Amino acid sequence: MFKAVWKIWVFSIIVECDLCSPSHLEAPPLVKVFYSPPKKWRNIVRAPAEHLINLQIGLKPSSDQFRANYGQRLSVAEVNKFVKPTVQSTTLVEEWLFHHGISKFDYNPSREWIAVSLTIDIIERLLDAKYYIFRHEEDDETLIRTPAWSLPHYLHDHIEVIQPTNSFWWPKAQDKYGGVPQPAWEVEGRLPTHEELEEEDLVERGHLDIPDINDLPSVLTAEDARNRLAIFPLCLRSFYDAAAAKAAYTFETQIVAQGLDQQTPVTPEQSIHFMGFEGALDAETVLGVSYPTPLVAYNVGGRASAFKPSTYTPTNSNESYLEWLQYLLAQPTLPQVITISYADEEQSIPYSYAKRVCELFAQLRARGVLIIAASGDDGVGEGDNCFSNDGSDKPRWLPAFPASCPFVTSVGGTRFLNSELGEIAGWDKRGGFVSGGGFSNYFPRPKYQERAAHSH
Repeated sequence: MFKAVWKIWVFSIIVECDLCSPSHLEAPPLVKVFYSPPKKWRNIVRAPAEHLINLQIGLKPSSDQFRANYGQRLSVAEVNKFVKPTVQSTTLVEEWLFHHGISKFDYNPSREWIAVSLTIDIIERLLDAKYYIFRHEEDDETLIRTPAWSLPHYLHDHIEVIQPTNSFWWPKAQDKYGGVPQPAWEVEGRLPTHEELEEEDLVERGHLDIPDINDLPSVLTAEDARNRLAIFPLCLRSFYDAAAAKAAYTFETQIVAQGLDQQTPVTPEQSIHFMGFEGALDAETVLGVSYPTPLVAYNVGGRASAFKPSTYTPTNSNESYLEWLQYLLAQPTLPQVITISYADEEQSIPYSYAKRVCELFAQLRARGVLIIAASGDDGVGEGDNCFSNDGSDKPRWLPAFPASCPFVTSVGGTRFLNSELGEIAGWDKRGGFVSGGGFSNYFPRPKYQERAAHSH
């Protein structure tokens, strides 16, 4: 018995010493992740070597205790303890950085993320990668990204993700809005055809009369919430109260990752690029339906309003979504509810990155925060673009992210026909809106959805 244990102990020491010997620092890089750019992103030119990028390095958590405790309310200290990497992981990663002359970097409170600002030429040597400037074919937005990045083999089990590298996640405002239909078929008491609903959407309905607060019922019923105007009297009452209290001038704004804190009207150039439109709509909606619940707006940097085509260089190449989540998790107190109306196709993000972002949402949920995310504006996929991004061009539903993350609550819309006919999935011909949907291609379906989704 003693002899067998002694042999195992010696083997363990040999393995550890092999990793700790200086020779492992010279190990050749092996590709960790390769990800083809989405179809609408075009490779333009090599990125300038002197361009500065805020690199985020995600270390592997030390255990699965966090997942095992999901569903329990945890403190920030408990969450950080569960996701903290092993000493071996942090030691090996630090040695790797030091070996490449990188000595100044920061950890987040849980030490699962390392943040370091480096020029592209240094990052390319560090990751054996080549960065390019990519341009989106529809709106001329640009990103600095690399299709592939590599690590020495001994780090593959210690580093799960590094960004910005090959994530083309570009969260967009979900801003296709519907109108106020007055269907002729409702008078006839019949189910409308698809063509009739399309015609409905394209008809100009004119001014919408909003009832005075004195005209609202004093005792609200379920029927009051089911009306063709999609306006709930309770929401109107809250809206009037918020307006009277000048709530639009009193909510708090927190700046993250060099976000803008502009307190003046948008300029003509900003208006052309719809800068701030979605955020303003979100704030107006939340204030209107939830007053006097306090509102905090997070202004996050990372996406500039416009770029100069002659330079092909974005003003900010940070991974702002990641920085925002890390900022939130570092706060001792958090809001009870967070709403997100920005999204992009799930397949625009490498799985390794989507997984880590989703786990950050899980950390928020463990601390008691409800995250509500827009399901998207394009149904199960936009137009003729419902194809995979892996080179095979297989037909595929394209759910939105972060709505596809199982730790957020995805909210779409329905279109109410009438009390007898019920409702259908929300859509509007005028704006091209179809309430988002589809099943995640990355995350398993929750068990509670199995029965409803089985027929699909």
